[in-house]
Amino acid sequence: MGSTTTIRDDDGPPPGFSPGKPDEHAVQWRKRAVKARLFQEPSFPARVGRFIVLGTLGSGGMGTVLRAYDETLDRQVAVKLMHPGV
Repeated sequence: MGSTTTIRDDDGPPPGFSPGKPDEHAVQWRKRAVKARLFQEPSFPARVGRFIVLGTLGSGGMGTVLRAYDETLDRQVAVKLMHPGV
């Protein structure tokens, strides 16, 4: 998998974020970034391969599904990360 990157306050909002129209996932993304910085915890990976992670859509027994932006396709996608050992 990709490396973990800490998101700083001066990092801009994720792609697709509109300041006039709050996006639930963008708000979650920002909260995770603040929590990671306050408690010195790693945040979720900012990138997974060519995908920019925007937030988490859900998780279950097999893995976690992330909301991400694919720069190559210029659109948002869902990326499933499998739990170790699955």
